[in-house]
Amino acid sequence: MTKLQQYKFHYNYAKQYGDTDIQVTYFKKIQDLLAQEIYSEFGFDTCKMVEREEILTKTINLLK
Repeated sequence: MTKLQQYKFHYNYAKQYGDTDIQVTYFKKIQDLLAQEIYSEFGFDTCKMVEREEILTKTINLLK
């Protein structure tokens, strides 16, 4: 299981039980991971605004 799959599993598990704190934690981890994979950045916070919008869109689509 890849990190992305693990993070998505934990996010969905937290969503199922209504634990929003854990959901937010894993949402941010997924964003950071996508920033690293797509833009070779050190995390979501180091990306430019255009890159952040694209990562946010990809993260939301991934978790649907």
